[in-house]
Amino acid sequence: DDIEVRLAKAGGDELGELEAAMDALRREALLANPLVGGQPILFVVRSQYRSDHHNTATMFQKGEINEGSFQGGGALKMLDPATGRTTTLLELPEGIVRDPDVHFDGRRILVSIRKNKDDAYHIYELSADGSGLRQITFGSGISDIDPIYLPDDRVLFTSTREPKYCMCNRHIMGNLFTVNADGSNMDQIGHSTLHEGHAALLPDGRVIYDRWEYVDRNFGDAQGVWLTGPDGTNHAIYWGNNTNSPGGVLDTRPVPGTDWFLATFSSCHDRPWGALAIVDRRLGIDGREPVLQTWPPDAIDLVGQGNYDTF
Repeated sequence: DDIEVRLAKAGGDELGELEAAMDALRREALLANPLVGGQPILFVVRSQYRSDHHNTATMFQKGEINEGSFQGGGALKMLDPATGRTTTLLELPEGIVRDPDVHFDGRRILVSIRKNKDDAYHIYELSADGSGLRQITFGSGISDIDPIYLPDDRVLFTSTREPKYCMCNRHIMGNLFTVNADGSNMDQIGHSTLHEGHAALLPDGRVIYDRWEYVDRNFGDAQGVWLTGPDGTNHAIYWGNNTNSPGGVLDTRPVPGTDWFLATFSSCHDRPWGALAIVDRRLGIDGREPVLQTWPPDAIDLVGQGNYDTF
């Protein structure tokens, strides 16, 4: 109320002071929400993505065309939003830690780790305080990435264990796999011709993931969200598999208590970044109408416009 009164009379330099006061109020209100300020936020630190295809991200597997693009130096950290203090759980001066997934009980974390350029990505688990690092998957010349916990404590992840390459380039691609928590009983549950990644669990136990469906069609319009059972049954289109822009729908996560999902709208030939978007697939499985909101706001005008690299 005070800011509103002052704003009505403000001019010149005072406008900058009021803007700063509004930013402070916004942060105070955000942290007062217990869903934000009442629990820590887990995040990774790494160098910026190298210029490449979005499916590659930080992979650059040994023995493939672009292995020289791997750049180490990463960490897994935790932020206390209320105080702004960070805690380092894991640090890799020559490697990368990526794809953290927190267990349902909040006490364990899955990650994918590549210790250095000569290593391969494997799935690990550690305690929420950073102790007890334990390797789950093993192998050389492969990449195990994007792990998530399943309700029965198995792990679902993406792996390049069935070798295949991007059909318009020569970098490696992966499929979905599951494995027991002790590393036993590995099973390939995705067999598409290209890449399956960034899986997330729906409230009903099914799994959504981003998939590049590149069969007898324009490659750029076929990088949407797919759905499967955790055992690999009933793979089906979920959203965006025939939308020309965005050229990639990545990092899809369900919004609790709704039928919406949050995703990154990206381009085909770019790093895995872009606009954030909320989608209600009940309004359609393609096009602009199901897109409720984007950040930045004007990004919504790019949906369905241009081509697979508009974002």
